[in-house]
Amino acid sequence: QRYGVEDKIILTLSNGLQNVPPELAQEIVLAGMGGELIFRVLTAVPWVKTGGCRLVLQPMSRAPELRKGLLKLGFEVLEEKALEDGSRVYSAFSARYIGNISSTGRLFPYMGKILPGTEAAEKYAKKVLSGMLGQLNGLSHKGKLEEASQLQEVAEEIKRIYL
Repeated sequence: QRYGVEDKIILTLSNGLQNVPPELAQEIVLAGMGGELIFRVLTAVPWVKTGGCRLVLQPMSRAPELRKGLLKLGFEVLEEKALEDGSRVYSAFSARYIGNISSTGRLFPYMGKILPGTEAAEKYAKKVLSGMLGQLNGLSHKGKLEEASQLQEVAEEIKRIYL
C-alpha cells in the first residue's frame, strides 16, 4: 500500500516455488542464498522449464555448481554481472529455459558471462581464484594431478583475461 503496488503483486507463502501458480510467474528472483539451494528450488517445480519465465539469480556461494546445473537442465544464461555490496562481490545473472544445452567455454562455470574491464569483475575474478586455490591444493593432496593441472590452466586464463 505504501508504494501503491498492492493491486500489482500477489504475495504467496511457499516452500520455494511449490505454491506459486505458474501462470503468475513471469519473472522469478532468487537471491541471497547458496547456488545449491537456488538449484533445488528451481528443480522442485517442473513448470520453470516452460520457457515463459525469466530467472534472475544471485547466488551467495556455489555459483559454478548453479551455472553447470542450469546448463544441464537446458537453461541459458542471458546476461551476467559482477556486483559489489560493501566489501563483498557477487554475480547476478538472468536465465531462461531454452530446452537444449548451449555451448560454453571452460571458464563459464567459474566466471559465467561476466565481461572483463570493471573493478567489480576484477574483484569477482580474485574471489573465484581464491576458491580455486583451495581446490587445487585439495586435488594435489589427493594425487589428482591431471585435474589439478586442468584447473590451474583455467586459473591462469582467468588471471590473463580479468586481472
